[in-house]
Amino acid sequence: MKDDYSEFYDPELVAVYNTVCVLDGYEQFYFRLAKEVKAKTIVDIGCGTGLITCALAKQGYTTIGVEPSKLMLDVARTSPYGDKVQWIEGYASSLQAFNADLAIMTAHVAQFLLEKKELKATLNAIHTALRPGGYLAFESRNPAVSPWVTKKKQDSKDWYAPDFR
Repeated sequence: MKDDYSEFYDPELVAVYNTVCVLDGYEQFYFRLAKEVKAKTIVDIGCGTGLITCALAKQGYTTIGVEPSKLMLDVARTSPYGDKVQWIEGYASSLQAFNADLAIMTAHVAQFLLEKKELKATLNAIHTALRPGGYLAFESRNPAVSPWVTKKKQDSKDWYAPDFR
């Protein structure tokens, strides 16, 4: 799969990723969601450089970040609160029975699951990682915007519902 998503293995992209993809309050949705579902353990699938993962760890959640790009994980591991996270290099298929309360796929990670077989395998792996009654939250971005091409912060602004109900 690496060849399909080679931009996430590009040292130049990884070097600017956290300047293009800033939290800017974006993490507040996930804080509210985790609180609402009474999560204690959260799995972040496709965690990238760990921005959300580390923000959740800072809030006291047990966090597990799963990411196939070693370069992205290298940044994540050295981030503030990165030492509080269990990092897994791999795809969602690397998930184990973590008894997690919440699994998240932020930053349009779910949109990378293009094949029915891949989507089914990912959802099965997430099911394995979650406790019975656990939750999965994912999002999508506006496909008309390509922040990796423009590298302008204003072009990569995420739009999300202020209330997830």
